[in-house]
Amino acid sequence: MRQYPLFPSRNVHSLDGLWNFSFRTDVAMEEVDVSAVEADDKTAVPGCFDTSPDHYGKHGLGLYVRNVDIEADGRYRIRFDGLGLYARVYWDGAPVAECRLPYSTFEVDVVAARGTHRLAVLAGNCYWEKEWSPLYRTGDDYYAFGGIYRSVTIERLPDGPFLERVQVFTADLAKRTVRLRFLFGGAVADGPAEVALAFDKGEAAMVSLDVRGGAAEAVLAVPGGQVWSPASPRLHTLTAAFRGDAVVERFGLRTIATSGETILLNGEKIYLQGFNRHESHPEFGPVQTDQLMLDDLKWLRDIGANYIRAVHYQQDPRFLELCDELGFLVWEESAGWGVGVERLAAPWFAPIVVEQNRRMIRSGINNPCVIFWSFLNEAANDEPGAVPLYETVVAEIRREDPSRLVSYCNWMNQAQARCLELCDVISYHMYPGWFGGSPERDLPASATIPKAVADSARDAGARDCCRGKPAIVSEIGACGIYGMHDRDLAQWTEEFEADYDSVAVDSILATPRFTGFTIWQFIDSKSYTRGSAIRSKTRGFNNAGLLDEYRRPKLAYYALRERLRAHRA
Repeated sequence: MRQYPLFPSRNVHSLDGLWNFSFRTDVAMEEVDVSAVEADDKTAVPGCFDTSPDHYGKHGLGLYVRNVDIEADGRYRIRFDGLGLYARVYWDGAPVAECRLPYSTFEVDVVAARGTHRLAVLAGNCYWEKEWSPLYRTGDDYYAFGGIYRSVTIERLPDGPFLERVQVFTADLAKRTVRLRFLFGGAVADGPAEVALAFDKGEAAMVSLDVRGGAAEAVLAVPGGQVWSPASPRLHTLTAAFRGDAVVERFGLRTIATSGETILLNGEKIYLQGFNRHESHPEFGPVQTDQLMLDDLKWLRDIGANYIRAVHYQQDPRFLELCDELGFLVWEESAGWGVGVERLAAPWFAPIVVEQNRRMIRSGINNPCVIFWSFLNEAANDEPGAVPLYETVVAEIRREDPSRLVSYCNWMNQAQARCLELCDVISYHMYPGWFGGSPERDLPASATIPKAVADSARDAGARDCCRGKPAIVSEIGACGIYGMHDRDLAQWTEEFEADYDSVAVDSILATPRFTGFTIWQFIDSKSYTRGSAIRSKTRGFNNAGLLDEYRRPKLAYYALRERLRAHRA
């Protein structure tokens, strides 16, 4: 599947395939001499070492090694679309880069002579090592896989200045104009620059830019521009040529904004109804094949969803491109689940969160499907010490991209949450009757849901930081294990989950204060079987999916499909 941006003038090679591999559980990263280790095993890239038969569920360090043939002397860029939890990259035995941002896209530039070179990646999944894995902790409610999850490429960079990216923002929807932000590399000098621009493979026109600090801007009309929407996901391309090099970007003409308690897509009110989705498969972990991603979106379209909360990390760029093409709306969220105030207030932590969000935004900036940026799911923002970090991160997100909405999800103790004045949309998590006790008398767990939804709606209208803003339910749901049944709605059965989720959707749809929801969750996803502070997970999975991990629909799927289809009709 094609992945943007494209660089048609560059020599780009995929490094996917079988790599040499060695796995150790008894050493720290500093103790590994990558030049001395015999990587005599084989593993796949993309892949996860802790889903393989040899190392299933193991925690440690995996050494990936392969030879790379360089055809000519010059500068080269190695691009990783995502790995975890942390990694150090070596070129010919020397360390050249480090990544502590799981799932994040990152690049490594090297100068190489013609010939064969040795690329090595030391990747670890020890989530308890705070020094190497600051965004994960013991107790996180999703499994932190180890390996190189996504594709790796190497490309020859131009010898002189070049275009890194062209970011495309809708300037005026009615006039079909876009604001282009050009990002240059290769030590480009300040001053005039001539760039040839062509929309949709049309005739190119020269545009004179004034480059300052490696960037420049221009506003142009898109010839024959068509608006992107879920009902009509029209996409355009822009080719920018500069000094013999070129970059091709794909984008959509669309706007997202709020007006009072309403979310507006292209100036029109929209209701968001969808599901939280992890990148998870029982055999491949977060490795996403084209068919798996496409089939997931077909399931979501069948049930009547128009919206996906993509949790809890930067998504595979190919998944966002599919959402662009099929017309789904997406909430993108960077990693950091349940982070406590001791980290939120630490001076070293904020730069990590800022950098992770910058990478996520720059990767997905031209995907029209993305309407939200979010970060730090359920962190301790009810503590005063968290406020400076939230203010810093939101300011940096808006600096990178002022065109999208910003929100984040809080503790279920919503009334104590701080920093909500920074949000464009207020997001509520709630699990009444599932977490936090059972209802009074001998009633189904779902009996507690209407009051919880009403209380949250009342909160959204009572506090100054929430009043006058749209509100959504970003998590609500309960677990049911595929194939377990009981007519009396016993916990963990499909009937229990179907009843719970049905009442949740009915209650939210009947509450005008909410303008959308995402049910927790779309598929069952791997969690931990031990060593976790959260309550134990049956089967080692979060079993709240409408489909199980093999995409087999449960009763809740059919119950919600009836409701969501009717609401969209």
